[in-house]
Amino acid sequence: LAEPAAEETNQGREEVPKELVARVQRSLASLGYDPGQTDGLPVARTLDALRQFQADNGLPTTGRITAEMAFSLAILASAQGAPVQRKLSLGGSGSGFVIAGDGYVLTNNHVIEGCAEVRVQYGGETYVAPHLASDIGNDLALLNTAIQTDNFLAFRAGRAIRPGDDVVVLGYPLQGQLSDQVKVSTGTISALSGPSNDRTLLQITAPVQAGSSGGPLLDLSGNIVGVVVGKISALEAENVSFGIKAAIARIFLDAEGINYRTIPSDEIRSAADVVDVCRQSTVLVECWNE
Repeated sequence: LAEPAAEETNQGREEVPKELVARVQRSLASLGYDPGQTDGLPVARTLDALRQFQADNGLPTTGRITAEMAFSLAILASAQGAPVQRKLSLGGSGSGFVIAGDGYVLTNNHVIEGCAEVRVQYGGETYVAPHLASDIGNDLALLNTAIQTDNFLAFRAGRAIRPGDDVVVLGYPLQGQLSDQVKVSTGTISALSGPSNDRTLLQITAPVQAGSSGGPLLDLSGNIVGVVVGKISALEAENVSFGIKAAIARIFLDAEGINYRTIPSDEIRSAADVVDVCRQSTVLVECWNE
């Protein structure tokens, strides 16, 4: 039997990362094409959908899955501005926050893992949010949306946060049970490491609940010092919560080429003033499944 042509196997003998294929599948589905299951496999159905997209947009119909094609599809899918009408049901939700004016949203990987479609609620609008990248080990994920805003958060620059410093947590815990407004909790940094001396985490006293994951952990200048990752259920203690350190999030964003802001935390505000400024940058992240 003759070997299949390189075009039919997408890259010939070059293996395409499953996550890259899955991104293309999600974006094609959001754009109204039928790539089949979002399983990360470059099957004929997926490649046919990609060729159809290419043909419809005057592109060479190669069916090749590349990082550039995945990014272009993600931008187009996000620009739809609202989710397409697919037979999906809400599987869960978490929080996130805008970290650049061109619509990049940071959240936890566990909030969006396995979702057929991710949607972001911002400013009374719903945006399809293609998944661009994840750091699974550190539980971080980067989403792209069509949100255009000057209200995005900055990371704390200069002196590091210290035990005893006050912090503010924003997010959307217990969505569907509580109001649809962003929720606020306050506390202090209680330790600069997490369970088993995990130095990628901060321990905080601010209470968090299911759905808080992925929200911003802010100092009293309104700058990011961490990403809320939840609490350890095995710890039967009150107000023992954790955030991924801002330095870890910045390494992830640097690797993805994201231009974020850093600002010295020189101006100390009240927690209420921090909330007034930063609540506009905090988003509800929804996981929708077939």
